[in-house]
Amino acid sequence: LKYPPLDDIRSAFERVHAAALKECAKLKDADLDAPALKPHRLFTTKLGSLQWCARHEMLHAGQIALLRRMIGRKPTW
Repeated sequence: LKYPPLDDIRSAFERVHAAALKECAKLKDADLDAPALKPHRLFTTKLGSLQWCARHEMLHAGQIALLRRMIGRKPTW
């Protein structure tokens, strides 16, 4: 398997982050307090689902960092 360069991956993350911030800015508090579209055991509102997305992404970033250290690589940031 050939993986994309780190710069391409990071650029994709940055584009997604910018798009998410742009979309979130359009939401009103009432929208965020509304029930999540799909029931989930960790959150009940749309705001909760957005907060979970950030935590979930950081979980995977931590997993990647741990795997890199386990194979002797240095942190990239």
